[in-house]
Amino acid sequence: QVLETALETAASGLLPAADTAQAARALQGEVLRLVVAIEAALLATEDSAAMPLEAQRPKADAAELDLLDSLLGAADFGALSLFRRLAPSLRSEHGDAVQALGAALREFDYESARTALQTLRTRV
Repeated sequence: QVLETALETAASGLLPAADTAQAARALQGEVLRLVVAIEAALLATEDSAAMPLEAQRPKADAAELDLLDSLLGAADFGALSLFRRLAPSLRSEHGDAVQALGAALREFDYESARTALQTLRTRV
């Protein structure tokens, strides 16, 4: 809330542009931390949830994995959403090895996530 007040004051024109930009960056950092925490909670819930039909899930196809690889290579936030959609089939196929990929994505470490994905793909 302190950041919100600082940003509102900065946006009111009472502060120099540099102070406004600093307040905006601080708020952006806080929002990003909140998004990371929410995504981590969602992934942790998915990781611990039992999925009785998981073994029946179709394998993620090569095009989906290519897209995930491309998004990771571009450090695109969309990689996390795609991973969340593919995670059940990846876990079904690769088991606990998928945890490294999920953990890297929760930290927005796209390079490590891409390496983990490439490792999974070579295990097939």
